[in-house]
Formats: sequence, C-alpha cells, structure tokens
Amino acid sequence: MKDYLAAKGKNKEKELTQVGRLREIAWLEDKNLKQALLYWQESYSGIENPKIDIDFELLLADQLAKKPETEAYEKKLKALNMHFVWKETQLFDGKITDAQMKQLEMQKVKDIPNTPECGWEPQYFYRTSDMIVAFEEYKGKVSGSIYKMSFNNGEAVILGNERMDSNYNEKDFVTRFGDLLSTRWISSPHEYYIQNGDAGLFIFTFKEGKLFSYECMYYC
Repeated sequence: MKDYLAAKGKNKEKELTQVGRLREIAWLEDKNLKQALLYWQESYSGIENPKIDIDFELLLADQLAKKPETEAYEKKLKALNMHFVWKETQLFDGKITDAQMKQLEMQKVKDIPNTPECGWEPQYFYRTSDMIVAFEEYKGKVSGSIYKMSFNNGEAVILGNERMDSNYNEKDFVTRFGDLLSTRWISSPHEYYIQNGDAGLFIFTFKEGKLFSYECMYYC
C-alpha cells in the first residue's frame, strides 16, 4: 500500500510538472494560452500554489486576446490622452518646458547612464530621485518627455479617466487597459507594455499588486 501511494504521489508530481511547463510554453509562445491555463487550474484543483494566481492569469489572458488592429489600437490610445501629474502640475510628453522643470525644482543634468542608442538622442535631462525627464529636439523645437518615473511621492499617470499612482491596483489596470497590453509574463511578471508608435514602448511595472514604476523605451 505504501509503495502504491508513493508511486501515485510521484505520478501526480510528474503531471503537475508537465502542466506547469505547458503553462510556461503557452505564455512564451502566446499560443493556446487560455487552454493551457485552464488545464493548469484543473490539475491544481485543491492544491495550493502561492507562486501562481491562476484566476488573475486567466483574466489577463482574456484581456490580452481582445487587442484591436493597429489603427483602432492607435486611435484608442490617443483618446486616452496619457499624461503625468506631479505637485499639481500636468506634464504632457513633447510639451514639457524648462520653466516647468525649474518650477518643480528638478535638477538639470547633461547625461543619464544606460539610455538607449537607437537614434534617440536627448540633449539634456532633468531629474529627481523618482523622475527623469528627457529633453530632445523635434522639428526644430526642444521639449521634454517623461523617461522614467517611480510612484513614491505623489507622482501619477493619467490614462483616460484613471488616475494611477502608488495606490493603483494591478487588477484594475489589466481590466481597464488589458486590450492595449503585451507582457513577457514568465521572464518579467507584472511588467506590462503599451506600444508607442513603431519603435517605442510605455512600460508599467507593478509590485505587490500596486503601480511601482513607469518607463518609456525605444528599440531598434
């Protein structure tokens, strides 16, 4: 009887390992994701796994599957009128001025380490401990855009009717904006990407279910 129970336990362990691997592959390849997650849920029925919130992953998978075509995507993102608020000052990418930075008592610096090199060449930056604003020239005019932001001291990003600060819930973010998101869930869980034109991403990172940081990234 002991041998039988031991063998049964090993078989169950092997099955769980296999369904776990199927879940990972589905996320990595973005194929058959919903089916793989439901299979994982069924296999783990009655078994606690503190590392995986399968209900949340199923919600995320459902929202990701709703992503619209490129033209509709860009139209929806534009309508959200994304901008930032800090110390009651509204900051719109491409319209931020030196005067605003001085008013917010930000420090001007020439270079920021580890900035991308794909044709994106800011002329200078302003920074605080939680924010970096990059100033670059576009069509003969130099203006600023938020490069990085941590949500520690009242900073917020506005998307449509949502004011997102350090108290903003990850589930609400996925529910409201999931059709605009992509993610590398296995390698970088709780990190979400919104496409910014042909060569950029807005990156939102959550920790312990709350908004933690924002970054604008450009790629080749």
